Amino acid sequence: MDMAVLRDRIRTTLDTNADARRQAELDLKYVSRVYGKEAEEQPGFINALLNILQAEQDNGIRLSSEQSNWHGFDQHSDRHLAVVYLKNRVSRGWTAGSEHQQHKPIALDEKADLRHRVLPILASSPSQIRAQLVPVLQKILQHDFPAEWPNFMDITMQLLNAGDANSIFAGLHCIFAICRIYRFKSGDNREDFNRIVQASFPQLLAIGTNLLEESSPEAWEMLRIVLKTYKHTIYV
Repeated sequence: MDMAVLRDRIRTTLDTNADARRQAELDLKYVSRVYGKEAEEQPGFINALLNILQAEQDNGIRLSSEQSNWHGFDQHSDRHLAVVYLKNRVSRGWTAGSEHQQHKPIALDEKADLRHRVLPILASSPSQIRAQLVPVLQKILQHDFPAEWPNFMDITMQLLNAGDANSIFAGLHCIFAICRIYRFKSGDNREDFNRIVQASFPQLLAIGTNLLEESSPEAWEMLRIVLKTYKHTIYV
């Protein structure tokens, strides 16, 4: 799927011209009358969305916190719209079930691409985008960890041990997400979870201790995630 075309259609859904908005929505719903497939079910749709999220130089895509005026989001942010489309696609298509049986399941190769790309994007995204990616991460972990994502904890530990705040922030979201997943797993998985705790919690404790010395809103948000992670661990 052509990223430029997809980006243009996503952007146009916020156009002030009502006719242009309606046409863009129709274009996204049906890529063509020939195929009659919804845009999100087209091959390459997820990767095109990821490309939009990963782009950093296009001023028409980047979020600006100074211009945000709708629940913290820039209303004209392609990235915000792209991440919402991604979240909805993953929610409806990651597994084949009765709840979303009218939606086509995501292809295995697209799933693999998303698992490969989502954590680096999470680490490089602003907070508004990161908040929308966390449910995507949780949905994937719920069904794919550890069998389909065996290196997830290795990447998480790399993020937690990184020297920059964005990577650590992403690592905290990762460890919190996996703790939430194991909270609802059966007791047979306790041994696996114990290994995760042993590998990650010493670093988690060190991060939390260091955050106590900070006073920025970002630091306190990171500390909140640390504390919530411990809380969910107690429930497992």
